[in-house]
Amino acid sequence: MELEDASGRYTSMFYWGNNYWTGSAELCQILNEQHMPAPRHNKSGSQIFSDWRQDVSVSGLGPPFDTAFYTVRVSVTSPAPDIVRTRRTLHLGLCLPRSCSRESVGALVGAANAPLLRHAVLAVRSPDHGGYAYFQDPTFLLDLDISVANGKKIYNVNNNIAINSNTSEERLTAETASTDEELKLSLWSELLLSFSMKANVLQILDQSVGADTVPVVHGLRSLSMVWVIFGHTCIVVFKYADNTALRAILEKSFWFQLILSAVYSVDTFFCLGGMLVTFLYFRTNAKGKLDRLTKGRRKITSGVLQFIGLMAYRFARLTAPYLFMLGVVEVTMKWFAHNAVFEPPAPDHETCPQYWWRNLLYINTLFPVDQMCMLWSWYLSDDTQFYAVSAVLLILATSHFKVSVSLTGVLFLSSLLTTGYVSWSSEHAPSSEDPFTQFDKIYDKPWTRLGPYLVGMLTGWILFKTNLKIRMSRVAVGAGWASCCALLLFLIFGLYRANLSTAAAATYSALSHSLWAACVGWIILACSTGHGGWVRSILAAPVLYPFSRVTYCAYLVHPVVLRFVAMHLTHPIHLGELLVFVLFLGLTVISYALAFIISVAFEAPIVTMLKIVSPQRKPHRV
Repeated sequence: MELEDASGRYTSMFYWGNNYWTGSAELCQILNEQHMPAPRHNKSGSQIFSDWRQDVSVSGLGPPFDTAFYTVRVSVTSPAPDIVRTRRTLHLGLCLPRSCSRESVGALVGAANAPLLRHAVLAVRSPDHGGYAYFQDPTFLLDLDISVANGKKIYNVNNNIAINSNTSEERLTAETASTDEELKLSLWSELLLSFSMKANVLQILDQSVGADTVPVVHGLRSLSMVWVIFGHTCIVVFKYADNTALRAILEKSFWFQLILSAVYSVDTFFCLGGMLVTFLYFRTNAKGKLDRLTKGRRKITSGVLQFIGLMAYRFARLTAPYLFMLGVVEVTMKWFAHNAVFEPPAPDHETCPQYWWRNLLYINTLFPVDQMCMLWSWYLSDDTQFYAVSAVLLILATSHFKVSVSLTGVLFLSSLLTTGYVSWSSEHAPSSEDPFTQFDKIYDKPWTRLGPYLVGMLTGWILFKTNLKIRMSRVAVGAGWASCCALLLFLIFGLYRANLSTAAAATYSALSHSLWAACVGWIILACSTGHGGWVRSILAAPVLYPFSRVTYCAYLVHPVVLRFVAMHLTHPIHLGELLVFVLFLGLTVISYALAFIISVAFEAPIVTMLKIVSPQRKPHRV
């Protein structure tokens, strides 16, 4: 009787999307323990708590054998459409003797007979049998020797945002602050002090930025990251809900468009990346600092050296925390695959050991999505490929500006036309489809996402040419902000209950992301040239600087937090708007806390070391 009570069975809300008949893995585990009836004592006490204890007590003897919990994935169809209209995939939990093999459990379920149902066993898992342990995995077996020179504690705090920001472009013009009481250190001492926890923490928490930066970037980056976490939270938690049909209802809601439109947050990041690399490259070149690498060499040789230097800097800057998180994803997903009640949301435990090198080379978006390790890393791949393209265009612009501009225009138009054609040929309907349904064709491919990055490059060039000073009348400023707000609202809510033709949908897919980037470009230009008003005050608020500086690590770690929470569930959750919002808030706080730790441990030291070994470096100070 206890085994049956711990096993799953048909329950309510099947037609509300409840595909999880999980039973209780906890009860099945507790049955391995012997529970004798609790003795009754005639002592005075609260009758309320006495009744409560009787209601929740677990009593009785367990079975005379060890038990184990099994989860069986079953495909169910029916010849009667009134019972099962389409194929349903059920997840059945069974509490059985531990001696049962997975094959025998699959055969047992497969032999069940239901006159009006047709079913097939797809997979059998047993979390209790495990088979994987964190500490036996060789992924993180490292031998680290740490030494401290002369027993001195020396810290360096750089007040320039370029030292600890999230894009390598911002370090092109970074300069180290100094005082009259500075102590010059040797190169090896400087490199060693890059791992100073105190200095790295102070760098991240610093409330000031350099004069050669664009402060509104911090606000745009922070708000976009929160939007990304919100969208991913809704995607993941719906997968493990007992009322998945609720999403079909919510998708008809006006405010649900905020979730569907979270894809535009990535276009904000692309625009910011293109703007920063262009603005800072031209400023650095104007100051003559790039000549230190290329002085006395031919133009072709100079350009090649600049390209190699930029790519090497970016690779070193991004890869340390990225590689660490790749290892974390691999080992956690292995554990989930062997021990969790629910199936993992992606087969990273299989793809990461086999295809991790594609991530390391930032080319994973050039391969099928079902082979991708760490699915959300597609953005890093595309952004790095765009960075390589921008490096070529910028280096070319220093000697052949018109050729570079023409090539940029050709790339922009090619991206728009390619996106439109792919959308039209696949009959993509952005007004009604989940954007991830076309992930492998439209969403993650660099040739369909290049537009916003090039718009960002144009924004950066305008900032450089105007030296952050643009005169506009009040009418022009008002018209600009009105147009920007109207276009942003249209992109977020404009497709609500819209039914686009194939041609209109293709046009929308081709233009929407670049139009969003154009709006972001206007916000940057207006706020950076004295026309931002209260918008600039919000986006450039110093309180956002620390959050902006750990955005890269927050992007890397937040899906792992989401999966960790989901994979430790033993029952499906019943979702509602308030519960989703509470989960989002909690996951955001945890993600940023972990991102802060990872940034201090991996990101900040690498950034500091790269600054130390750069050609225009200044001595490390204390």
